[in-house]
Amino acid sequence: MMCGCEHKPLELKIKQGESIGFAFTLTQQGSPVDLTNSTMLMQVRENVEDNGTYLITKTITTASDPDGQGIIVNPTAGQFMFKVNSEDIDDMSTTKPYFVAIYHINGDIKDCISANNHQVAKFLVLNP
Repeated sequence: MMCGCEHKPLELKIKQGESIGFAFTLTQQGSPVDLTNSTMLMQVRENVEDNGTYLITKTITTASDPDGQGIIVNPTAGQFMFKVNSEDIDDMSTTKPYFVAIYHINGDIKDCISANNHQVAKFLVLNP
């Protein structure tokens, strides 16, 4: 399963002081993945390894607040959006990359969808 990043690693960028929605379509072999009854999870961390410490955590469903966490916009089309607000990144540096993991959770199954061929997805905070 991929997040529209089949050819290069995912890289999310946000300017310090801004809020932005990152929109994705989850596909598998070119067809949208049905996200009905699913949860999407995004975690931003300082290290590539998951040590349980997250700078940003967003958990979304079809009932989420699109202005707070984000929302699964169109579940049958695999479309979802994570909202990163300016206060989420207030204490983050603009001089180093962070790492992001995005998961599709359906029942007891949790799939990381942000890595491609073992390449790590990056989260960058830019100067305004």
